[in-house]
Amino acid sequence: MVAIAVAARMAVIVIEHLEPTLSPWAYFEYKHAASIVGNLLVTNVKDERERACLEHFARAVPESVGEIAERREILVLDPQARVPLSPEDFKQYKYIVVGGIMGDFPPKGRTRKLLTEKLGVEARTLGPCQFSVDGAVYVAYSRGGRASLWSGLGLLGALLSKRGCSRSNCRTATL
Repeated sequence: MVAIAVAARMAVIVIEHLEPTLSPWAYFEYKHAASIVGNLLVTNVKDERERACLEHFARAVPESVGEIAERREILVLDPQARVPLSPEDFKQYKYIVVGGIMGDFPPKGRTRKLLTEKLGVEARTLGPCQFSVDGAVYVAYSRGGRASLWSGLGLLGALLSKRGCSRSNCRTATL
């Protein structure tokens, strides 16, 4: 069992690594996610060398989040979920889980298959957009009240707003 300190009323952000290997791209996204949240847990990292790489900026373990936490403590961020993530979720759940999956377009529903259904846990959506792993971490973290999405994006946020992208409607943005 892995012990992770949970800040008062703030869930731990978890990336469940689901790719066959730790690619340079996944490494970069995980590292950026760790810089956003500070206390990042990366689970399901089977290769000892890959865990050693991640340990420079995150806690990395070979177990799945389903092996280290009770189902009632876990919430998966799943694009196919119907209920949006809310600040209350960060109080109710100890672990908010992002799938460590390099995305496809169109999406194939791998988060649902590899995480939500496999673990048998509750799921929430971040909305109609497909995000990178670090992007999903940032948006989730902002929903937990720890960051401001648009102010954190600086110039990019201003450009997205100018192009019609908002928190509620990101599909209309074209850069």
